[in-house]
Amino acid sequence: MKSLQDATIALDRAAKWIGLEINQAKTKYMICGTKKKYVENVFKVKHMTFGSVNSFVYLGTLITTDNNTSAKINNRIALANRSYFGLVNILKAKNINRKYKVIIYKTLIKPVLMYGAETWVLSKADELCLEVFERKILRRIYGPICEGAIWRSRYNEELYCLYDENDLVTTVRITRLRWAGHIVQMQDNLPCKEISLDKLEGRRRVGRPNHR
Repeated sequence: MKSLQDATIALDRAAKWIGLEINQAKTKYMICGTKKKYVENVFKVKHMTFGSVNSFVYLGTLITTDNNTSAKINNRIALANRSYFGLVNILKAKNINRKYKVIIYKTLIKPVLMYGAETWVLSKADELCLEVFERKILRRIYGPICEGAIWRSRYNEELYCLYDENDLVTTVRITRLRWAGHIVQMQDNLPCKEISLDKLEGRRRVGRPNHR
């Protein structure tokens, strides 16, 4: 906590020098790590008091204390779901061609979901959530099918045959490979490349290692 206190004091000093003041109500702190230590709910330095949080959104990405990728993906799905329900009347309109509905999905809904996907590490559960969300939209776009006198929902294979594009899981993998290509081409002294290619030191904890 000593380094955090020094950084806060330096920030407060620099802010006052240009006529600004730290907002204590909006400023929080979060401790990351695997070791379970007792952490106070408040952090005090000089006349200021800051509360602690377990997660926060930075540049549109949800960051948690344990770096839980599933929480990030669920947050993006929730945001994309809001975009979907805002456009649901258009997607189910019968006077709009399916081709244009797919364009709406790819330009207005999918980018909301895919933001920050370059750093996602997908588990089987995460892949299932992404597939279920996409198929929900595709079923809304293509609608049911009539066989004889009975209407039924389209099967997954029928949806992707009509969609004729990469599914979300494949798109995420392609996006990660594209980002890996950018990292390889970066200069060796850039932090992003150093972190990605660095080798972990020391002994890992007992149990299965986390995805990284």
